[in-house]
Amino acid sequence: MLINHSDLIAADTKRKTIFYAKTDVADLGDICTGLKQTRAVESEHYRSFVAYIAQERLGLHNISISPLLGAGTFRLLYQVEHSSGAPLIVRVNRVPEFSRAWDFLIESRIYPLLHKHGLGAPTIIDVDVSRSAVDIDYQVMTKVSGSTLKSFENAQTQYMPPCLLRAIGAYLARVHTITFSGYGPLSITSLLVSDQMPYGLHASWADYIMLRLDEHVELCQKINAITSSEAADILSVLTTYQHMFYDVPTSLLHGDVGNQNCLSDDGERITALVDWEDAMVGDPVFEIAFWGTFFRDSMLATFLEGYTTVRSLPADFECRYWIYYLRSALSKTVHRFRFGYADHPGRPPASLRIQKALNKIRR
Repeated sequence: MLINHSDLIAADTKRKTIFYAKTDVADLGDICTGLKQTRAVESEHYRSFVAYIAQERLGLHNISISPLLGAGTFRLLYQVEHSSGAPLIVRVNRVPEFSRAWDFLIESRIYPLLHKHGLGAPTIIDVDVSRSAVDIDYQVMTKVSGSTLKSFENAQTQYMPPCLLRAIGAYLARVHTITFSGYGPLSITSLLVSDQMPYGLHASWADYIMLRLDEHVELCQKINAITSSEAADILSVLTTYQHMFYDVPTSLLHGDVGNQNCLSDDGERITALVDWEDAMVGDPVFEIAFWGTFFRDSMLATFLEGYTTVRSLPADFECRYWIYYLRSALSKTVHRFRFGYADHPGRPPASLRIQKALNKIRR
């Protein structure tokens, strides 16, 4: 795969300025809105590319291509049936003019590591973001059994079987046993060096956690998600507890552990954790807190029952958890604003997670 080295350097330079892509890359919200309206049309447009990849690049015969219209936003997914074996999944970059699909490279390095640790993940068959053979970024992988956890969740109450919550916790803890060097988002440059483990772009975890904090707080205040007094408290709290962000583990973090990225085939075990575009290196408690922002607080204890069968928690877990919960809630509030997401009917405004975390920390 031939990629201009300057493109890799540029990608790493940009990624080093981003706390969370959906929060900090302002254009993504507008792009996402437009993509929702054109998915079906674009699926047909890219079908010919998928056919070429399957037939000419992979040598498959008697193919049948089915767009998976319910999956992906910035990527289009297709299931390819063929006469040589099990069906494959092909992902193509839907916005090649905006960015290369660096996440395809991330997954090509992460999935083999997951396999090595006995964790379910697709097997990458082919990946190319050089745009030399085909004028798009693409990825071909095996199909993993299972449905997203949304199908096992009560849409109104968020209830999920306790056995599945424990399974999520245990699976994530096993992910966290994988360690890299550095902190924050993975270096794209490092992904292409086959005899080198990927590494995080930041020298310290504090560099990542405090990244764009002032900007996120300012915007949350501007959209009335927090008051000026709360804004001052947030900055004070995160500065006061900044010592927690040093000497933390260098664990592999998925970066976006939500129901949409976890698969289960029986509602009792996790078959795979997919979509690693936000993968990073850092403190496992941050990932647990990020997971917690998706779910009700009462579900955390059951999740931790599973997690602690694999990894122990730090002595200051509760304080650390709410500090990270606060940081994630700020980022997610900015994300929801920029993407125009409405609050779920019957649930409190999502931005109230900020005040909840502040109250927990103040106690």
